[in-house]
Amino acid sequence: MLKLRASAAPLLNLRPLLPSLLFPPKPPKLLLSRPPRSVSSSAASSPAPHQSLISPHSLIPKPPSLFDDSAIDPYYLSRCMPDKRLRVAVLLSGGVDSSVALRLLHAAGHHCTAFYLKIWFQEDFENFWSECPWEEDLKYAKTVCDQVDVPLEVVHLTDEYWKNVVSYMIEEYQSGRTPNPDVLCNTRIKFGAFMDAISSLEFDYVASGHYANVIHPSADQSDRISILELSNDMVTI
Repeated sequence: MLKLRASAAPLLNLRPLLPSLLFPPKPPKLLLSRPPRSVSSSAASSPAPHQSLISPHSLIPKPPSLFDDSAIDPYYLSRCMPDKRLRVAVLLSGGVDSSVALRLLHAAGHHCTAFYLKIWFQEDFENFWSECPWEEDLKYAKTVCDQVDVPLEVVHLTDEYWKNVVSYMIEEYQSGRTPNPDVLCNTRIKFGAFMDAISSLEFDYVASGHYANVIHPSADQSDRISILELSNDMVTI
């Protein structure tokens, strides 16, 4: 069994399996309801930057289970290593891709724990909340987890995000260069600081909604080169 170590975690990437799972009219196959936009006062309060993992149990009431695994095409389950029983840490953003990854892994029989990365700022950047509605995203993530009875933990990485991503952006703009914050967010936060935070929890895999399509059609595509680290990824093809 694989043991998770910081900066050396295998990743399950299930994004190519989405099309026939998303929002069929009847019967629905994916638990992805959207709760009301209001947030309880307990969710709106700002935790300490280095506070340990916290489950937002009070965000919304637990809804009844409306679906069963029989609605999922066996082909998709076959791509999730159903012959094994793995402990999987699922990076859950509240969006469709990561929600589908969680749903498939849970249906395949794996023991899943979902993690929401809290990286945005509350008080200091209140005017920009509409650009990054983390409270709404967290509610969606909580709803998905409740519907399949998977625990959800919130990882507070605000300081790490400021140090490794925001500060870099400011320095690059001041130097007259255009930064690429997405590269640093993935390498230093999602697959950097987050891996460090859970390195002692002994997960077998880390799953996310990320995916990769690597195409090299001709030499004249050099202007589209970007950073792609495959050594820690297991991309479903």
